[in-house]
Amino acid sequence: MSIKTIILSVLFGLTSALFIALPMAASGGGGTVIAREILIMLSTLPIFMAVLGYGQLSGLLAMAVAMMTSYSLTESWVLAVFTLVITMPALLLASVALVRKVTTERTTRQVPADLSGGIKSATELSISVSWVQGALIIIALVIMGVMVMTGVFVAIGLTGTLEPIAFLKEAMQRGIVQMIAPMTMDELAKMVGDAKLVEQSLAMLAKFPSIFIMGWLLMLALNGILAQGLLMKFNAELRPAPQMGQISIPFWYSGLAIVLMILSFAGSNWLGFVASNLLLIVSFGLIFGGLGLLHLLSQKWPYRLSWLLLCYIMIIVSQGLLLIPLMVLGILEPWVQLRQRLIN
Repeated sequence: MSIKTIILSVLFGLTSALFIALPMAASGGGGTVIAREILIMLSTLPIFMAVLGYGQLSGLLAMAVAMMTSYSLTESWVLAVFTLVITMPALLLASVALVRKVTTERTTRQVPADLSGGIKSATELSISVSWVQGALIIIALVIMGVMVMTGVFVAIGLTGTLEPIAFLKEAMQRGIVQMIAPMTMDELAKMVGDAKLVEQSLAMLAKFPSIFIMGWLLMLALNGILAQGLLMKFNAELRPAPQMGQISIPFWYSGLAIVLMILSFAGSNWLGFVASNLLLIVSFGLIFGGLGLLHLLSQKWPYRLSWLLLCYIMIIVSQGLLLIPLMVLGILEPWVQLRQRLIN
């Protein structure tokens, strides 16, 4: 690595550590908790920039600096290990994005040898580089989510409970109260102003703890996209940005989602609990598949960027309801060849 790359890697690591260590040192109410979570999620952005702009060695150096800085600021090896756990997925995902295939092709053609009209053979060497597709990057991200969710399943299973949803609801009641303030559930409901809303929210999170993992996957994806965009502004990216319109869900991925959807109707026992939560994580890739079709369809629209921006605003305003048709498109696309129909 050059001196410039080393310096930048150290700066990336320092920034990542500050995003983690400083919020951990802060204390306060619910607002502080939200700000703390946002800063911790942003801690992967510098790691993405290090890898996508300067390679895996730069990312490893940035991650090592982040761990050492976290320990120096807090004198806690626990936080240093926490920094490793937070930043490692960014390093792995960015490394997947840098996978490429180099193809060398030799062509021979006849050219004039001299002014007398002689002919000789000339060999030309052409080299082409094809980068890993955006769909494979999304699938790698989903696999990370599935691995984390599997760890949650194992942790709950080790308790010996036969009712994982009821177990999680009770655990979340204790955990959320302790995280916000030392108060009872009644006091928490009074603070929020709606006891029924608090109860419904806890029930939903107990049934679908994968919602937390979905949020983590979303922040990883957004940080990766943001890092690539910032690097492209300075012409420092190692690879071109994947095109959304080229994201296509494989046939087997869609089939897996259908199987999980069927198993999720098994009820509140372990089978239904596992299947429904894995389905929610797998749906993350289906949503990107639907968005890929939307981007492909919009290529011939007038004022394309304005229409796409309006579509994304509508998705946000609908509080995620419009994600359902995108998931359906992601499931149907490999079965009915929607992409090929749109291209034709």
